Amino acid sequence: MTKQAYLILNNGFAVGTTFVDLGYTKEEWQALSPEVKTQLVNEAAWEYAEAYVEMVDDELVIVVSLGAVGCDAHVHTDFQSEEEWDELDLTHQNALINEAFWEVVDCYVAFCKDDDEANTCTNYGYEHDDVEC
Repeated sequence: MTKQAYLILNNGFAVGTTFVDLGYTKEEWQALSPEVKTQLVNEAAWEYAEAYVEMVDDELVIVVSLGAVGCDAHVHTDFQSEEEWDELDLTHQNALINEAFWEVVDCYVAFCKDDDEANTCTNYGYEHDDVEC
């Protein structure tokens, strides 16, 4: 049976883990260059993710969500107001958001026979035996 490549994502919450079908078989995935794999992981990781800034207790934080209600991670910034944030150019804002995202999101590629098996990889403490980190 041909296994598919799935990206397993977690933002630090046991119930916040999710998966994305990468659209490649195990053999196809392993034949890709490291650069292409990195690009595909970045694109897939953001597929269900959301990141935005929000004031929390008089501090601007970057909120990283993978879609599970109540499982948003907060990354602290050095900014005290939304006005300070708005003064940054968009490229700098995007770089800070991307850095915050990868600060809290952990991921790996699991090779699974189907979505059901990939979903088991999202269970807290489950360690799949066919992965690429």
